[in-house]
Amino acid sequence: MSCCFLSLFSFWAKVANLLNRPLPPLPDLEISKETIARVADALQIWLNLALSVAHDIAIEKNFLLCLQVVGVLWVISYIHSLFNFL
Repeated sequence: MSCCFLSLFSFWAKVANLLNRPLPPLPDLEISKETIARVADALQIWLNLALSVAHDIAIEKNFLLCLQVVGVLWVISYIHSLFNFL
């Protein structure tokens, strides 16, 4: 979405330059502290979960969990290969 947004403004700026029109107004792009705090909290939960899984595989030698992680990564890789043309 952001790539489309940036390409649209780039195209608009080029056309405005060719037609001697004013450049498009850019909105103030700011991220609030509350948004950053919510994202950091969610990221901390996901990272703690990932580290817990890594701990279970490496330290506790949970072979079934290791196979599940390998399977999920394989499925993600397969799905990614279907969209490789993009």
